[in-house]
Amino acid sequence: MKHKIQLAFFSFILAFVAQSCSKDSYNDYTEVSFSKVKGLSLYGDSCYLKGDNSIDTDYIINTQEEFDLLFDCPGSFTPSINFETHTLLAGSRYIRCIYPKNAFEKVYLNESKKELIYNALFNYDGGCSTSFGTIYYHVLISKHQSDLYNFKADVEIDYNYN
Repeated sequence: MKHKIQLAFFSFILAFVAQSCSKDSYNDYTEVSFSKVKGLSLYGDSCYLKGDNSIDTDYIINTQEEFDLLFDCPGSFTPSINFETHTLLAGSRYIRCIYPKNAFEKVYLNESKKELIYNALFNYDGGCSTSFGTIYYHVLISKHQSDLYNFKADVEIDYNYN
């Protein structure tokens, strides 16, 4: 019985956190469609961002040259991204438990505020592998939506995994 109450409580907390990250927080924003890029992953097991992995990073990548400066890919592999028509939003988060799952992710645009926001929630449904590490995010959006340069990532990590 105690386990069921704990499970219900954590389910409620997760639902509350997800709701707080939902579109209700972005009433003045329009949701933007996006796609994922084959060869880029949450765990950086293919291409990953170069640099200090112990800090959070967020990037708007508009050209192949910018991609090559920021990403390291194995061998001669390069993801297929048409930078004439698309922009890559990418970044990393330093976390205290590795291997989360992505509960949801959205991209929002506010043309009057000139803001572009990546909003995501990562959680642990099967337990936490206690170890510090880095997760990577990426979304590919249409080029015309990325001409707004005020980009921020609103990434939440829910460590409640009991």
